[in-house]
Parts: sequence; structure tokens; C-alpha cells
Amino acid sequence: MLIASDFKDYYDSGAAFGIDKTCVYARRNSVQPYHTVHAKKLGYDESYSENTVIKFAVGFCGTIYPAIQIRNDITKINDTFYDPQTCIKFLRKIGFGLKQPEQKYRYYYRDPRYDEDIRSEDGIKRFFERPDRPHYWKSYEPLFLEHKTPIFRVGYNIVPGWDRHSQLLEINPNLKKIKFQKIKDPTTAFQDIFMYISGVLGTPERPMVEIEDKYKQQQHGHDDPYSFKRSPTKKRR
Repeated sequence: MLIASDFKDYYDSGAAFGIDKTCVYARRNSVQPYHTVHAKKLGYDESYSENTVIKFAVGFCGTIYPAIQIRNDITKINDTFYDPQTCIKFLRKIGFGLKQPEQKYRYYYRDPRYDEDIRSEDGIKRFFERPDRPHYWKSYEPLFLEHKTPIFRVGYNIVPGWDRHSQLLEINPNLKKIKFQKIKDPTTAFQDIFMYISGVLGTPERPMVEIEDKYKQQQHGHDDPYSFKRSPTKKRR
């Protein structure tokens, strides 16, 4: 697979095992409002003290992966988690103050995917364990074919400079920045993208080129006016 991109990602090293130039991944990053859902009040990110918690979903080659990102501009913490166990362990380590049993958070979202109180262990577990429910994460799956992309990200406040109360769709995000290597190693990620593009999304067909007869003749070593025909000889009397 040949990657045409203006940025580098962690799985680019997979090209070291060989490049199939018939499959091209045009990896261009773009962001647009995902206008079907808007948040109320606080929005998608939740701030507790100096910690900012961002919940989003990553679409990778037909599968949706819910994620929680923890950021702290003071301590320079910036990590992303794709399972409840490691997320809960990390939040305890930084003294996030998880509560048990769950206490309902006072802010709500019009999109129920994100209406979980991640200050509680129960809320974190429910957030990650919902991928198999059709009306939750699976509703994002059509975005792969709609945008002809193997990778996307959906969530609130996922890109600086955009309205934090509007859900965004980011096409071809940088997976290294959101620690997706925790899910897929570089070689596996590269191969999965290659197979998804070539097998599901499909590569654009190359246009047929018509070759003139004179060039066909030259290709086969017949560059005289008679091409494949036998040259005329003098008539015998």
C-alpha cells in the first residue's frame, strides 16, 4: 500500500515490508461538523479541577472503538484509553477521585452515547461496554463507506478551535496522537488498512488507454509500413 499524506503516523513503518503501488491510501486529514447531534451545556469534554476528560469514538477498518482521553496542561498528562480497566487504574493513580457507588453527573447530552458519569467506575465501564448495542456505537459504521475512509474519529471538543458544544467528524486523524498503538501494533494496523481499502472501499479503476496501431507495430518489432504483412516482391515472368 502506498500512503499519500502530509503527516506521518505510527503505522507508516509497515511499508518497510514492501509497497503495493496498486493500492493507494490518500490520507488527508479533514474536520467537519457532525450535525446530527449537538450537546447541551458543558458539551462533550468534562473538566474536573485541572484535568480534562474527552470521550470519543475511533472508527478503524469497519470497527468502532470508544475511547477516553485524559489531558492536563499543567502536569502535561495526555493519554488515551480504550478499555475500562486501564482507564480506572490511571484515574486512581492521578487522584481523579472516582466515586462508588455512582452519583449522577449534573450535565446531560442529547446524544446518549456520552451521557455517562465517568467520575464513577460504573459509568466508565458502561461507556466502554456499549459497542455491541446497535443504537450506540454501531450507528457510526456507515461513515466508513459514506466518506470512503478506513479511519475516522467522532466526538465533542476533539479538535482545538472548534465549537466545543458541536459534535465533530474527523476524517483520517493522526492515530499516534490518540495512542491507537495500544489497540493495533504498526504492522497489523498497516495490513488492516491495506486489506480494508483494497477489499472493502476499493481502489479507483485506472482508465483504459487506447494504443494506436503504429505503436503496437513498433512494440512487436514491425516498424515498416506493412506491419505483419509480407513485403511485396517482384513478379516473376
